[in-house]
Parts: sequence; C-alpha cells; structure tokens
Amino acid sequence: MLSQYSNLSCMNFDTTNDQEEFISKVDSVCTSLRSFEEECYIQDKVNQKLVPEFSKIGMLGCPISKEYGGLGYDILTYCKTLERIGEEGNSMRTFFSVHTSIGQMVLQGWADGDQKKKYLPATTTGKSIMAFALTEPEAGSDPSSMDSRYEDIGEFYLLTGKKHWIGNGTISNVITTYARDKTTGKISAFIVDMNSSGVTKNEIK
Repeated sequence: MLSQYSNLSCMNFDTTNDQEEFISKVDSVCTSLRSFEEECYIQDKVNQKLVPEFSKIGMLGCPISKEYGGLGYDILTYCKTLERIGEEGNSMRTFFSVHTSIGQMVLQGWADGDQKKKYLPATTTGKSIMAFALTEPEAGSDPSSMDSRYEDIGEFYLLTGKKHWIGNGTISNVITTYARDKTTGKISAFIVDMNSSGVTKNEIK
C-alpha cells in the first residue's frame, strides 16, 4: 500500500539561521509583552502595544511578499512564529490568525495586482489592520445560510447585511467579507474599507 506514495516528496521542517534569528526576535517581543498582555486580558481590553512592538521586527508582514513590504518568509517560518505567539494566550494568537492568516494572505493569494498594491503595504507596517468577516448573527459561520447580499449598481457594489463576532473587528481598517448576489445567490468576496459610508461597527461584550 505504501508504494503509491513512494514518489511523494516530504516537507522539510529544518530552519535556517536566518529563520531562527527571526523566531528569536518574536520570542523576545512575546516575553516583553507578557505582563501587559495578562493585564489586558484581565481587564478585557485591546493590547495597544501589540501592533507597534511586533511591527518593529516586521512580524506583521512575515509571510507577505517583499514586493508589498513584507519579509517574504515561507509558511513554515510563519507557523513557527505563530506557535510561539500562541504560548502567550489566545488573544495575541487570534490577532495574527485574523490579520495575516485569513486577512493578508487572502489578498496576497486572490486579489488583483492593483488591490494588492493598494492594501497590503499598509498592513505590513501596522498602519492598517485586517479582519475577516464571515460569521453572521443568524447563519453563524455557515456560508450556505448566509444572509448578506450584494448588488452591482454600476460604479460599485452595494452590500447589505450584518456580520457578528469578528476578530479584530473593532480595530480593523480593512476587511474581507462575503455576500450573496441578490439575483443569483452566488457568493463573492469583497474588500471593504471600514471608513466607507454606511459601515458601522460595535464592540460585543
């Protein structure tokens, strides 16, 4: 049975000196933020030091192409840094999972060239924070039950709907969100500037 897999290559989990050096920088920032992060967790508030401190070492652009201001590291390096950050608690890890894993990397993988140039550079420096808005009050995270709708009205698309329990939602500048075509019901993804007219956000306690 194993013969059918004999030609498959295995992933190399070895890290270079450069990667280890970067992971060490991440470890240092995590350690320096620990007491403040614990305080923020207890007081149920956003850690205002997280973005500026991690920005200093380039973590907010870890797996993003150098073309857009990132460090250009591979997924292995990013996963190892995320593993280390996760040791400090769910809050810090969630920030990066949302901002990078399902925020920046979605744009890097599927946005067009102009969209990447417009949005990604600011996200790698911390000037812009990303969120991923799928979950809804009634549908939850089930896309097949999604209520949000969009309509092509010429120069732009009109989106209507509500999203709920969105990580980084209250601090985000840009989100990727999803809605159904008002006519066909097909789902499409959209990049939304949170300063756009008609967009509101509220903190859930």
